Amino acid sequence: MLAAIAIVRLIRANRPHLASEFVQKRRETRLAVNLICRIRQDDGWHDVRVRNISCRGIGASSATPPAIGEYAELRRGSAVIVARVVWQHGNSFGLRSQDKIDIPALLGQGAAAKEGQFEPANAERRKQPREDSLVNAAEQSKHVSSMLQYTVLGMASLAAALFASSAVRDIFSTPLTAVAHALPGAP
Repeated sequence: MLAAIAIVRLIRANRPHLASEFVQKRRETRLAVNLICRIRQDDGWHDVRVRNISCRGIGASSATPPAIGEYAELRRGSAVIVARVVWQHGNSFGLRSQDKIDIPALLGQGAAAKEGQFEPANAERRKQPREDSLVNAAEQSKHVSSMLQYTVLGMASLAAALFASSAVRDIFSTPLTAVAHALPGAP
């Protein structure tokens, strides 16, 4: 026991960044990966390379690593992980999440992986039409037909107004011409 304490003190004295790694035990099994994700820190969004994942932790590296104790939001596809930075050395750092990490979602496997129907990462996801495309098409068609109805109704109203004004002018033009001739000084 004394030998282990002496080794830890020796490591702390010479390389303090290794002391925490030496003393710290990994509690969960880790999955080695190589993923590019986005991380939001206090100063904005940055690219990050995730090196390993466990059910509550992530090992990553970035050109702008967050400071120890800082909270960060990691995103990849639909996966969102909010975690605290528990260690940092150079460009590498470790995140610890309070909630369990949905590893299949982070890997981009989604619901298919949970059901055991793995789909290759290079499969084209845009081949299938969106489920709501028929609903959107129906709504768009309804909107276009509504606009067409209002346009036709407006043109019919304008034609009726022109016809009415022409009829009123014809009706009153004959009596007004007679009155204008009956007035003194009219030509």
